[in-house]
Amino acid sequence: MKLAIAGLDHFHIHGFLQEALAIPETQLVGLYDSVPEVLKQNVERYKVKGYENFEEMLEKSGADVIATACINKEKADIICKSLERGFPVIADKPLVTTVEEFFRVKYVYENTKDAKLYMMLTERFNPPVYTAKKYIDEGKIGKVVNMISLRPHKLNIETRPSWFFNKELYGGLMNDLGVHDMDVFRWFADSDIVRVQSCFQGNKGYPELTDFSDHSEASLLLADNSTAYVRLDWLTPKAYPTHGDCRFIVIGTEGQLEAFTYDNKLIFFNNETPPVEVPTEKRPYTFTEDVYMNIKDPSRKTAISPDDIFKATWAALKAQEVADANLGGLQI
Repeated sequence: MKLAIAGLDHFHIHGFLQEALAIPETQLVGLYDSVPEVLKQNVERYKVKGYENFEEMLEKSGADVIATACINKEKADIICKSLERGFPVIADKPLVTTVEEFFRVKYVYENTKDAKLYMMLTERFNPPVYTAKKYIDEGKIGKVVNMISLRPHKLNIETRPSWFFNKELYGGLMNDLGVHDMDVFRWFADSDIVRVQSCFQGNKGYPELTDFSDHSEASLLLADNSTAYVRLDWLTPKAYPTHGDCRFIVIGTEGQLEAFTYDNKLIFFNNETPPVEVPTEKRPYTFTEDVYMNIKDPSRKTAISPDDIFKATWAALKAQEVADANLGGLQI
């Protein structure tokens, strides 16, 4: 599988490449980035040919698949051009930064023969989250009633690129991080998100960054009348041992689950079982292996379908829209 990378501006791409290059069949054949210094650094790091022009890389690298973790605002253009030329695309989150970009990508995907689009919604491959879904599907907590997601992160402001603090280029906190939670909420409840009840964002920790939000929260309603709440922030203290302390709490009619994503821990209890830490289970394949298998055999379903990608992205975009407009609250 010959892999080319279009945009390495987010560090997620290095985790993806580590996973991809662990698969013997992966061959990295080209790198592109709109920022010359980023391109130069990664050409030296990976010892692979760099391209200053994206279209040239598509034409000359010999790639079978394109992966991108570029500046968020550039992603829609890269995805569309790649799909139109017949390349499968693996995109980091967020997929896009605006509603207009969303419809452009969706149109190209739906109107390009045999188009293949994948997104790094990797929480579905996180063992405690994957195991929690199995417990839900087995009926161990009854019907899902409410889901809570806490997603704190370290900002590491010294190493973040400048575009990250430009709302137009970045796309917003709820759109960037919250798309993970929109996807997991839909997956856990097996129901679509139909309403953003409220969404707020603010900046308390970095007042010098006037176009940036360091915390956000949203309340959501799903089609089956279950509800969800997500809280995000860039406020995890530097001394904390991990990049964040993300967790999901799932409340059912007959039990509850709490998944600690960074600690690989799952707590379960129901009417018969007191709170207990239960063993977590890995998927039998990685995200990249899942993608490769689908590229080779399109009849094989992936863990994250294009429908999942578009629906999670749409929910995150609409929540971001509510936060940007400061809608949905009642002044008291």
